[in-house]
Amino acid sequence: MADDLQRRTIGLRISGRSFKALLIHAAEGLFDLITDSKAIKRLQRDQRRSSSTKVRLKLKAENAAELFLQWLREWLFLFSTKKVIPVQYRFDKLTQKELTASAKCEIFNPRVHEQRYEVKAITYHAFKIHRSAKGWSADVIVDV
Repeated sequence: MADDLQRRTIGLRISGRSFKALLIHAAEGLFDLITDSKAIKRLQRDQRRSSSTKVRLKLKAENAAELFLQWLREWLFLFSTKKVIPVQYRFDKLTQKELTASAKCEIFNPRVHEQRYEVKAITYHAFKIHRSAKGWSADVIVDV
């Protein structure tokens, strides 16, 4: 019974030259845990079999770290409720405290798409975000 209560976690180390790149790479890393997102992008480009939709996001936070976590949590929520997987991003507004974005998304179909991990939560545990002259980096742990 104790084994059933243990949580499994996976860490992601993400980097990007800009905050925008960091957000995109974080979402890509999250969805690479869930499925083969590169294969989904190839399928969508193929256009012979595509079930796409558009998703809009508008997020506000106290700082870049909170916005980063909100971004990942929103994508996890959208996957859990609508089964969307973003394949193309567009940012209309992006600061370290606010973003307005849209994404072209593929609808996840377990009969067609590979299922890897069931990501349950984006955690604060060991979370770090850092800006340097080379760009941005973040470490985040997810519960699976």
